[in-house]
Amino acid sequence: MRLIDFDKIYIIILRERQLQFAARCIQYLAQNNFDISKVEFIDAVRGTAHEGRLAAPVTVYADWQIDSSNTWWNRPVSAGEIGCSLSHLIVWQKIRSAKVGYALILEEDFNIPRSIPQDFRIELDYDLLYLGRNKVQAHQEEGRVNDQLVRPGYSYCTHAYALSLAGAGKLLDAGFHKQLIPVDEYLNLFFTTQHPRQELYRLYQLPTEFQAYALRYDLIRQTSNGDIDRLFQTTP
Repeated sequence: MRLIDFDKIYIIILRERQLQFAARCIQYLAQNNFDISKVEFIDAVRGTAHEGRLAAPVTVYADWQIDSSNTWWNRPVSAGEIGCSLSHLIVWQKIRSAKVGYALILEEDFNIPRSIPQDFRIELDYDLLYLGRNKVQAHQEEGRVNDQLVRPGYSYCTHAYALSLAGAGKLLDAGFHKQLIPVDEYLNLFFTTQHPRQELYRLYQLPTEFQAYALRYDLIRQTSNGDIDRLFQTTP
């Protein structure tokens, strides 16, 4: 399949920011050969006011906080992390209910630093494909698939990834809503056995097979919202 020929493109963005940024997000994608007719904006969830956004009750993992030098782990799951996780969960549900074959999921602060070639292709099936991420361990070994792709190791960030219909189903069926944690930590459990918090694997009904890949070189990066105006004034 051609990388930019997704069946749907979901952009997660706070409702109050849509008027300000939605049109420019569309313009930015159009400049990089994405089919903007497939874009759907998703109202991002605020973690402090998420009741009623999902059909099933949501429970945050109570033992997330541990004694650790890692500042992401030595405090409870934050309201922002809850909102982010629920926003992605809503997108996965939309993919399943609409039977979307392949979907690109973006967060509002995505950044495409260079033009994507029109003939760029990914010739394989996948459950999950990272188009951008942060490797937690910069020098970790990752299995090379070809000139474009690797098998990802432990990674952070969910600003740009693609899911197949099957992949979204696997993420939903594992029981994320019953033990909610930061969404990037959750995704890691599906494709690596090397998560430093091994107890997390016991929280979910993980599938026996999950095909995850990452681009060797990020096509889509992440920036702070304060830089959005500057980015849209710059030709990628």
